[in-house]
Amino acid sequence: MAFKQFCQSETIDDVLTSFSALKRCCGTSEDDVYTTIKHREFNSLTRPLFDALDLKRLQVTTSKTNQCQAKKLGRVFVVGSGPAGLRVAIEMSLLGHEVVVIEKRPDFSRHNLLHIWPSTIRDLNSLAIKFFYPKFCNASIAHISIRRLQLILLKIALLLNVRFYVGCTFIKVDPPSAGESLWNVQVQCDDTVSIPPRDLQCNILIGADGENSSG
Repeated sequence: MAFKQFCQSETIDDVLTSFSALKRCCGTSEDDVYTTIKHREFNSLTRPLFDALDLKRLQVTTSKTNQCQAKKLGRVFVVGSGPAGLRVAIEMSLLGHEVVVIEKRPDFSRHNLLHIWPSTIRDLNSLAIKFFYPKFCNASIAHISIRRLQLILLKIALLLNVRFYVGCTFIKVDPPSAGESLWNVQVQCDDTVSIPPRDLQCNILIGADGENSSG
């Protein structure tokens, strides 16, 4: 029931609330959310989702280029949860890195349609987007609302251990302290949001908050 509610959630708040409930039901730790949920929820209905994500992770991590890059990365901080920000967060998580995403808006509200190019359709299908939205690019229909795409990518990102905070605005990033290697991110969050200090340190900062990106 918790997994079904998570998959059917239609707002950021509902997605995060239902995901927290799902983690409690599965008894998962923050270290390996995906494996625990997969073990608990794997069945004939969810198999297409988990099989697709397992295959995608294998493809990403076995790439020689990505193997080299993986040795240089570690903790990624993404500013903005548009389609681009969430997709890069997913990719970084598939590579095995710790990923944090912040979003200043309280919900996804962009209902305008995106035209989806063939290469993007293939990429999104490889992430099992049809599991969450069976109507995706059926027949000659090659578009999806930005809001719908964001919701789906957020769910996939959460399953892949990405940590997500809403109601947070990026302020600046400070260089590492003496003897440290991680940069310190400063944000301004709503009163109800608290980000652990660990999640405010990174060695990769990605600005994905639009053409006037602050990242």
